[in-house]
Amino acid sequence: MKLSRFLIGVFGLGVVFFGLGACETTPTVDPAPNLMRVGITPNAPPMAYKAGGEITGLEAELARTLAQELGKEVAFVPTAWENLIPGLQANQFDIVMSGMAITRDREMLVSFGDPYLEVGLTLLVRDKDMWTYEYPKVILITPVKVGVEAGTSSDVFIQRNGLKATRVPFDSPEAAVAALKSGSIDVFLSDAPIIWRLAAEHATEGVAAVPRMLTSKYLAWAYPQGGGQLRQEANAVLAKWKASGTLNAIVGRWIPMR
Repeated sequence: MKLSRFLIGVFGLGVVFFGLGACETTPTVDPAPNLMRVGITPNAPPMAYKAGGEITGLEAELARTLAQELGKEVAFVPTAWENLIPGLQANQFDIVMSGMAITRDREMLVSFGDPYLEVGLTLLVRDKDMWTYEYPKVILITPVKVGVEAGTSSDVFIQRNGLKATRVPFDSPEAAVAALKSGSIDVFLSDAPIIWRLAAEHATEGVAAVPRMLTSKYLAWAYPQGGGQLRQEANAVLAKWKASGTLNAIVGRWIPMR
């Protein structure tokens, strides 16, 4: 998930496990009816990553909880980001739960369920500069030093749209935070979940997340074209979670700065 690396650093929030009998081996052909095979790219905290040899993160908790609601067991199928949609089309798994944004191009290949989270690109800034960047679009028209993680969607965005900005690439979000704190860059631009995580981890170190997002997109789970029964059932569960506050509670455990 290099476009966002989602997302995509490690959340220092504690790992929540529900003990729902998850397995992490690729299921055989013709899986049991009570098995929900989940395509996931576990390299993008806080959405999905490995800790102690087990897949965890927001999407992993959502998958385990959804499977419990549906009376199923969950089988994670770790898959490279670029192979998630082809794998779904090839029936290697039943659902993609991996911080995938709804786009027109993807909608031609898969069926998305109802969105569960709005995200986008946003800024990490020094506390004292918060009001300067209250409206993040200011970085596109002023001569600021914008840190980005090389090769991500934020890197592409600033190269295309930052008319006066100076792009400063880094190998990792942590390196960018260090540069921000030292004053080597003015802001760090990345996907909202990464920025929220960094803001939580460095809350006492003089940096904060800008509340407004520079861009906006919606995350949803993907299914084979047509969606089928699993999409209908998952949408119904998601609607119940939204009404009861369950969704906000789960998301809040992994992304506390929303």
